[in-house]
Amino acid sequence: MRIRLLARDYVRPGSEVGSEHDVSESVANRLIERGVAQQAARGDTPDESWTVRNLRVYAGEVGIDLGDATKKSDILATIHGADSD
Repeated sequence: MRIRLLARDYVRPGSEVGSEHDVSESVANRLIERGVAQQAARGDTPDESWTVRNLRVYAGEVGIDLGDATKKSDILATIHGADSD
C-alpha cells in the first residue's frame, strides 16, 4: 500500500513529511491509525481505494458537505453525487 508521511522518520530514518512509501497493508494501517501517515491518493477521482480520512480531506478541499455520512460507501456516494451536479 502506498502511504504519504505526515510526520518524519516513521518509515526510514531521515524520511521526510510528504514523502511517499510502499509498505505492507498492516504497516500502513498502523501508521494511519497513529495519525502519522495517510494513504496516498490513487488518482484524482475518489474511489474505494481511498481511506475515509482521505475522502473527508478531499471533500473539504473541494467544498463538498458530507452531512451525516460516516461510512465509506455513503461518503463516496455523496462525493460522486456532488461531482455530477
